[in-house]
Amino acid sequence: MLQTPASLAVGLLCVLPLVAACGGDETPAPGSADLTVDGRSSTALADVPEADSPEGAVRMLLTAYGENDADTACALQTVRYTQAALEESIGADTLGDDATCADGIQLGADLYELRGLDASTADVERVDEEGDVVTVEVRWSGAEGDATAFRVVDAGGTWLVDGSGE
Repeated sequence: MLQTPASLAVGLLCVLPLVAACGGDETPAPGSADLTVDGRSSTALADVPEADSPEGAVRMLLTAYGENDADTACALQTVRYTQAALEESIGADTLGDDATCADGIQLGADLYELRGLDASTADVERVDEEGDVVTVEVRWSGAEGDATAFRVVDAGGTWLVDGSGE
């Protein structure tokens, strides 16, 4: 079952993204003909780092969290995912009401350091694919716990992380 990240952070299973919404001015007006599956314009998606595959997008996201790279991490997540994480993080008192995406990335980087995680030791594997939605599992080398699944979507040729869970 896919979950938003705050519930996973409580157990520090895999130090998943805990972020606030970071769509900003890039979100086009409702009814715009230029909307993608993510709700961002195709122009805004041009700034998303290009991943060669869903697995590549997840690897890039994990690396961005480990390096406290908010620009990259926020760009690789769908607006829906970051908004859900914000709502759950606020509800769990993990982040404050005025948290930003950068605050969530900083928290993730701190948890990576606390747990001794290194994105280069993560085993990333595609486990399911249905149309434009791919499920990718991550297992951390040397870390206890089950794999964590990431839902990755094709947003018009750009792979974006749209959810995570156990």
